[in-house]
Amino acid sequence: MLEYLRTSRAHLLVDKLKDELVIAGDDHHHLTRVMRLSADDLITAAHEGNVREYKVSRITREVLEAVATRSADAVHEPQIDLAVSLFALNRLETGIAKAVEAGATSLTFGATSRSSITLDAEKHEKFLRRAEAIVHSAVIQSRRASKVAISIVDDLTDYCFELSTPLVVCDPDGVTSPPSAPVTILIGPEGGFDGEERELLAPTSSTWCISPYILRSETAMSIAPALISAAFH
Repeated sequence: MLEYLRTSRAHLLVDKLKDELVIAGDDHHHLTRVMRLSADDLITAAHEGNVREYKVSRITREVLEAVATRSADAVHEPQIDLAVSLFALNRLETGIAKAVEAGATSLTFGATSRSSITLDAEKHEKFLRRAEAIVHSAVIQSRRASKVAISIVDDLTDYCFELSTPLVVCDPDGVTSPPSAPVTILIGPEGGFDGEERELLAPTSSTWCISPYILRSETAMSIAPALISAAFH
């Protein structure tokens, strides 16, 4: 990680890395009320894989203004897409935050035969809104250089047949070496995939053992991208 990105007082996502930023709304509230920034504090901003350092020049009740102190730098993050079988929403929210902090570049959730929950249309929209807020917060917390996409599909197994990246299934019987990015990591329900799902997935996937122990799904969501990110860097 770039040193100035690591040590900045705060981080945010912007639509464009301009020479001067004018920050209002929720970001202004977060920077001034939560982070308690002052004039001359150094912050960072990110847009589509690029980051830039800024110095806070002025703060009012409505806006925070900042001026660039250097040119933008490209940050190369490995493409690590997670496909996750739905499970208890309170624990799933924890998994989402930790997966983003660990390096996941997208998160896709869907039902499998042993999923512990289902989402009707109302719950689908409510969960997606909540998940997007968690993702945004985690991106800022971990100083990520790009947004992290999140989506829900009806059938996770069907989704896996449409992938353009190699599919790797987390499995205690798999190899122990982390796969190379770009990759999609499939994390099943805590009861595992049933026999039919395993047969369907086997011809187009490989398996990877991320731990010798039986993990909760939210734990696997953080360990898998962390191992790949560490190997990449």
